[in-house]
Amino acid sequence: ESRRIDRQLRGRAGRQGDPGSSQFFLSLEDDLMRLFGSERIAKLMDRLGAQEGEMLTHSLITRSIEQAQKRVELQNFQARKRLLEYDDVMNQQREVVYSLRSFALEGGEELRGEALPASVGGYDEYVSDPARPVPYTQKITQNYPRDFMTEDQRFASTRPDVLVYQTAVLTEDVVVAGDIKPSLVVSSSSTDSDFVVKLIDVFPDDYKFPEGVKPPQNSAWTVFQPGGYQMLLRGEPMPARFRNSFEKPEALTANEPTKLGFKMPGIAHTFKKGHRIMVQIQSTWFPLVARNPQKFVPNYKLSTAADFQKATQRVYTGGKHISAIILPIQKK
Repeated sequence: ESRRIDRQLRGRAGRQGDPGSSQFFLSLEDDLMRLFGSERIAKLMDRLGAQEGEMLTHSLITRSIEQAQKRVELQNFQARKRLLEYDDVMNQQREVVYSLRSFALEGGEELRGEALPASVGGYDEYVSDPARPVPYTQKITQNYPRDFMTEDQRFASTRPDVLVYQTAVLTEDVVVAGDIKPSLVVSSSSTDSDFVVKLIDVFPDDYKFPEGVKPPQNSAWTVFQPGGYQMLLRGEPMPARFRNSFEKPEALTANEPTKLGFKMPGIAHTFKKGHRIMVQIQSTWFPLVARNPQKFVPNYKLSTAADFQKATQRVYTGGKHISAIILPIQKK
């Protein structure tokens, strides 16, 4: 700091036609000296009988100050160097995040090209009917089967009220570790709706069980062959009424594109080479999630039968309204 002021004063004097000279004083109690051995010098000055406030011009003091300044400058240089290294790591992370974002938002042919319901005018749509909800399991059961959290989702992907998106066949392993963050732009022909996002690992069509391995008797494998297995990894509903606040629900404006962003539970999973990454979006998941009447009411759990109605749901995929599912992909 003293050097900076010294150069500044010299510069001002020089612009006035006189290079001039400057002199500054430094106390042995200054932070610069305190950090770099001022105690040793102070003891030496005490032995020499130096008085408090006396100006010292000994070469030993001058060298000590110069060495202290060099150490501070070195320390500051190393700190700036570490900061740049850290910022470079942050830049690498930004590159990964933005490349994934660009892939999801702009490189969409691999995603949108394989969506089962074809995109129309920059959005995909389906009709959700609370009277015919999408079940969370294909089994007819009076309790929750233990394997529903990894159950084959082919029974849901063929329904007209479920949107399905998937990548091309992966050419290398993709490791996902962290929170899943849907960032949707949606609309509804009604004033309230739920949107359920499911992340799925699609196995190759020629996948077979390892030799000697048999599925449990009551599992979904008794219905489907293992090839093409759509393994549920995570599923999370988001009521649109809570898009801005869980304390103050808000109605949707019918047919108006609305941002719907939320965080799904974290995951640690490797999508293996030869598999696909699939996303399913729907508005019912019965009876795991209570049916939304799809009409805004203060408390939908107190809705009457007359409140339940069909609604046309749209998920926007193009133009100025683009939806994405942001995955925490880990680089090798």
